[in-house]
Formats: sequence, C-alpha cells, structure tokens
Amino acid sequence: MSNKDSLTESRKTVTWNIRSQGLLKTVLEIDIGDTEPVTVKTSLFKNAAEFELNGNTYNMESISLFKGRYVLNNGNEIIAEAEKKSVWSCKYKIRFMDVWFGLNPESIFRSGYKIFYNGIEIGSVKKKSIWNYSAIMNIPASFDRAFGIFLFWVIFVTWKQNNAAAAASG
Repeated sequence: MSNKDSLTESRKTVTWNIRSQGLLKTVLEIDIGDTEPVTVKTSLFKNAAEFELNGNTYNMESISLFKGRYVLNNGNEIIAEAEKKSVWSCKYKIRFMDVWFGLNPESIFRSGYKIFYNGIEIGSVKKKSIWNYSAIMNIPASFDRAFGIFLFWVIFVTWKQNNAAAAASG
C-alpha cells in the first residue's frame, strides 16, 4: 500500500483467483494477475503455511490455540497480525504495519468475507464452490501482495475450522 488514503479514494480493485489442491495437505495456488501464481504450502498438523514472493520467504502461523491469533512474518519481523474479537466470533481485527482493517463474515448463512478499512468495505472474498477452498478475492489494487495472501490464509483457516466443527457436531 502506497498510502492509507489510496485505500478509500481509488475504487480500483484487482481480482485474485485462488485454487486449492490436495486432500490431506492443502496447497493454495494464488493467481495475482501480473506475475506467476504464488504457491502457498500449508502444514498438515498445525495452522501454518509458507510462500515465496519476489525472492522473499514468508511464514504464516497461529500463535494462540483458542483465541484465533495469526501472524505473517518474513524471518524474525512480524509484518501483519490478525486476531478474532472473541473465541465464538468469525470477525477479525487485522494490523498491517500501522494500518488497521476489519475482516467480517458476509452473513451467518454465507461463507464469504468482507474487508473493511475505517468502516468502509474495500474488498471481498467468496468461495467458488462448497466442495473445496477455491475462491475469488477482490481487493484494492494498492494492497501489498504478501498482506493479501495473509488475509486469504486467515479466511482459509477459518473455513477449515468451521468445516471441522460442523463435521464433529453432525
């Protein structure tokens, strides 16, 4: 993001196509348009993943078992973090550098998410199918790519947790 005001002034968005592969260990292929797709490799046994972008390796992981707290880092530096408002909620407060965002479910009946900045909706993520985690993500063109991947990964982890909870209860 070049500056904070570019998020709300310009309504130009980009669309990312996200494709999921694999049954046990999910690999996400994120087509961000103007470069080669980014491959996000998820962990089989914990909420963690990594990807390479522009020669840098990024790691995403859960740092709180029950609260729903996640971080994006490249090496020892935390770039972004997301935290659920409560254990029972699917709403997140997300910090990227010194900028705060909201990530809220579309509704209790839909699996999509909306991205907010200063109370204004600036983006969305919608599943393509109920059978897998493939999705379409519309975000501001000025978004940092690593941060956009982190946002989707947080949603992906939430979808997986919701599916596991539904399977365990039914």
